[in-house]
Amino acid sequence: MYNLLIMSENLLKTYTLVKNIMKEQKHINLFNNIFSNYIDAIQLIKSNIPDIILIVLKTYDEINSIDIIKYIDVNHLTKYDESIIVYIEDGLIPANAIKNSYIDSYINNMNQINDIIFNKRKEKIKNKQDILKKIQLEMEKLNFEFSYIGTKYLLECIFEIYLNKDYDNINLNRDIYPIIAKRYNTSINNIKTNITQSYIKMIYNCSEDILENYLKICLGKQNPKKKEVINAILRNVS
Repeated sequence: MYNLLIMSENLLKTYTLVKNIMKEQKHINLFNNIFSNYIDAIQLIKSNIPDIILIVLKTYDEINSIDIIKYIDVNHLTKYDESIIVYIEDGLIPANAIKNSYIDSYINNMNQINDIIFNKRKEKIKNKQDILKKIQLEMEKLNFEFSYIGTKYLLECIFEIYLNKDYDNINLNRDIYPIIAKRYNTSINNIKTNITQSYIKMIYNCSEDILENYLKICLGKQNPKKKEVINAILRNVS
């Protein structure tokens, strides 16, 4: 499923827009929010839920007051690079309209929206599949067993960390496990337990030489920490 977050002044104004998108786009989850519900939108963004954000403004002059754009920019949320579309209702888009790494485009025609969403969705699916395949190949080098559901969970955890880029400050329990638990409609503890089982199996199956060469560290009698393995995988994928 593809997740679209629409932000506007009020829900009635976007009724026609939402109806049109739902008619044209299959397999899409749509979150329709108002600017005053800023906190709800931030929670969605913190959970990496939206794939694309559509901001509906009366006029271009309102752009500087949009807190969502400021939040993404200040927190350097690179997952949202080229993921924001700004729809200007009065149709007047200045030649010097603000551009940053997060704003993909400004539009003034409702008919453009579905084409952009379709192309973005197609591009995202291809990119995600490519990255997941690279991560899986790296995990296979360490003898992770993909018959374990925990290995699948871990694969997706590593992908979510990859999207965030800020590897060092990511906490699995706080930042990543809740996303995977919500995706599979299960508990955080279940995600953590299954990943731990898969990880222990990998440690048992993988020789010390392979681990040391892959991680570029001397293990001695200690097993590597999960985060060390994840960071090594991401280093090879990036």
